[in-house]
Amino acid sequence: MKKGNQIQTQLEILKATDVETHLLAVIGRTPTVSIHLQALIDEISVNDIHVIRAIGQLDKPKIGEVVAEIELTQGAVSKIIKRLERFSLIEKYHLANNKKDTYLQLTDDGREVFELHQEYHQKLHQKLNQLADKYSSAEQAIILQFLTEYNQIHGE
Repeated sequence: MKKGNQIQTQLEILKATDVETHLLAVIGRTPTVSIHLQALIDEISVNDIHVIRAIGQLDKPKIGEVVAEIELTQGAVSKIIKRLERFSLIEKYHLANNKKDTYLQLTDDGREVFELHQEYHQKLHQKLNQLADKYSSAEQAIILQFLTEYNQIHGE
């Protein structure tokens, strides 16, 4: 098989890899995950994870701030928030001196999903850094150039 075909095959595998879906499978297999969370794994979507991540990273986030953090519409985020509330992964609340604005916070189960998500990405980044360390700066520059051009072609 020619190198070009081997590269194309590997790029197709990469393109088909959904990191967030894999993360959900990892959460489902984690022995310390609560029974409640294990039951919800099939119900949680990638966008749900993105909303949970945004809520976990922001300090006392309002719905509009969560929308600004992710690439979804206000309506889509509102639907996800309602679903995550039903799953008891997040809660809405108001500050005592501000009944107008609605704030969001993670429940214990929501915090667990957030932390597992953070750990997963931290391990993934560590492995990618170890992989990159195997290549010289010149080789990394070639890889970067190739991937940049590939993404430009793929985005057309």
